[in-house]
Amino acid sequence: MNINFDEHTSMEDIQSSFHEQYPYLKLEFYRHPHLQGEASWFNDKLGKQSLVKKEASMTGNQSINAGGNQTVADFESEFFQKTGIAVQVMRFSGRVWIQTTETDDWTLQQQNEKGYEDSKLTVPDKPEDFDLQEDD
Repeated sequence: MNINFDEHTSMEDIQSSFHEQYPYLKLEFYRHPHLQGEASWFNDKLGKQSLVKKEASMTGNQSINAGGNQTVADFESEFFQKTGIAVQVMRFSGRVWIQTTETDDWTLQQQNEKGYEDSKLTVPDKPEDFDLQEDD
């Protein structure tokens, strides 16, 4: 799978294309890249309504490899090299989205499968009531 876009595409459109293929992953965009295994800074995050042309150092059409065998590190690196926009893959884990900093060497498919597994492990809001009663 490739993500195809041009300078008139919004960040949200790129996120949607990626999320359709990987429902337990999402993309966040940042002004500066992070090192492999490190997190991106929240204050550095770009708005999803921004157009690529506002943030990118590219013109014309681009195609980024987002195939299932692509590692997170390679995907993030290729995206930055082709656009000048830093991207962070996020994985759904229970009830929150986490940065995949410790698992950048996993493939996108592995990350998505882990997100699916983790989505099944949600903790209930309150303890279950088993109708246990104390003996008097």
